[in-house]
Amino acid sequence: MIYDYYARSAGISYTTLFVLNLISQYEVCTQKIICERTMLPKQTVNNVIKKLIEQGYLQLEEIPDNSKSKRILFTKKGKEFAEPMIKHIQDAENTAMEQLSESHQEELLYIMELYDQAFRKAMEDK
Repeated sequence: MIYDYYARSAGISYTTLFVLNLISQYEVCTQKIICERTMLPKQTVNNVIKKLIEQGYLQLEEIPDNSKSKRILFTKKGKEFAEPMIKHIQDAENTAMEQLSESHQEELLYIMELYDQAFRKAMEDK
C-alpha cells in the first residue's frame, strides 16, 4: 500500500512504478524479465511499456543475437522522471532497514524469503 500511495502521489500507477523500478535494476531488461519478476500478465506489461514509450520515457533497442526480445531503455526524459522516484524509494527502504537491529534485519530477510517461496508455489499451483 505504501508503494501504491507513493505511485499515485507521483501521478502514476503502482504497476508503472514497479516496471520503472525493475528497468532501473537491469542492464538488459526485457518485457519477459519484467513478467517473470512481477508475475504480471504479458499484456499488462506490454500496455505499461507502450504508454511509457508514447510519453517519451522509454525506448526499445534490438538485442544482438536475439531477434525475439528487445531491450528496454530509459530515454533522457525517462531517467529524469524515474530516477528521483526510485532513489527516494531506495533511500526510504534503506532508512527503514537501518532502524532494525542486525538480527531483526536477518530475521526479516529470512522470513521474506520463506514467504516468497511459499507465495510462488501457491501461485504456480493455481
